[in-house]
Amino acid sequence: MSEVPSSHSLAAAARHQTVELWLRESLQWLQNDRLDEALVACDRALALQPQAVKAWLCRGRILSLQDRLEDALQAHRKAAALDSQCVAAWYNQAIVLHRLQRCTEAIMALEKTLALYPQFSEAWFKRGQLLEEVRQYAEAFLSYSSAIEINHYWVKATLGQAWARRGHCLKVLGKYRAALQAYEAALREDPDNGPIHQERVQILQRLGQIEEEKPKVDPTEDAPPESWGWAL
Repeated sequence: MSEVPSSHSLAAAARHQTVELWLRESLQWLQNDRLDEALVACDRALALQPQAVKAWLCRGRILSLQDRLEDALQAHRKAAALDSQCVAAWYNQAIVLHRLQRCTEAIMALEKTLALYPQFSEAWFKRGQLLEEVRQYAEAFLSYSSAIEINHYWVKATLGQAWARRGHCLKVLGKYRAALQAYEAALREDPDNGPIHQERVQILQRLGQIEEEKPKVDPTEDAPPESWGWAL
């Protein structure tokens, strides 16, 4: 004979279903750019279940779209506090911190993200962008290289963009031939990208200048003076 559910378990199940309904409604409002209504529905879900990580993530997303960045950051931090293994909570913190121009904290959040999910190419790419902003080009190069090598789970960035940013770092570091190879790889991914074509042309011009600047050896430099004559 099956056990009859208690009134407490039935109430909990009903509450869970209601939370899911409010979250679905919130996402529907969000898809229609009705941010105020989406936030109200999300907050109703949280009123019923304050420990709902998905609801905190949803709230953070809505607040970010409303440019309420500090509030969005707190929502994502709450999600991370409830579930420290939640990749989205850490990654979303990094995105918001970047928008707040708090690059060092954003990099730390990305490193936590990558510790949890090292196959996240987009996070490696974002880390590279942030490292470029703080002028750590060698580290940024390594981060883009990881994104390219892994080539898994992109969100907004692309493999071609990762190659292009890798090329830029190499150019800044004075590694022009390697930069050229990176730009050519980027163009194989995105052949119609005008700015990358321009970068490639600039690198070719720079390599041409380097060749021209190389000291030329005078073939007569080591020859004996004509007045010496030749032994017969």
